[in-house]
Amino acid sequence: MLIGLSFENLLKGLLVAMGRPAREKGYLSKDLREHRMRQLINKFKRSELQLTEQEIDMLVRLENYVIWQGRYPVPCSSNRYDFDGGSDQDQQQERALWNKLRAQLRSVGWAVDVEGNKTPLNL
Repeated sequence: MLIGLSFENLLKGLLVAMGRPAREKGYLSKDLREHRMRQLINKFKRSELQLTEQEIDMLVRLENYVIWQGRYPVPCSSNRYDFDGGSDQDQQQERALWNKLRAQLRSVGWAVDVEGNKTPLNL
């Protein structure tokens, strides 16, 4: 569940760092309330986020952890029963994708101090 949530938050951080608003009318923006990976990925322009089909499939598989597997003993719908656990190879691919997206966030991201000054991220 944690790796799925971390990818979700990393994608949301990239959206904000690339200029999407974090708030709308005083509330968290609709883009940042999304938990489904494919919908999050689709919020990027193709040139902003360059993922392979294999990487997209991996993120969509991790969505199961975020949506239900970390919260419930069984899936909320029957079409999610076929989920397969992760292997060592899956973990290596997840780590590689994490490093790729982290580097991208580092290149476009910034932090804001208490006075409102932006500084580059130091990840």
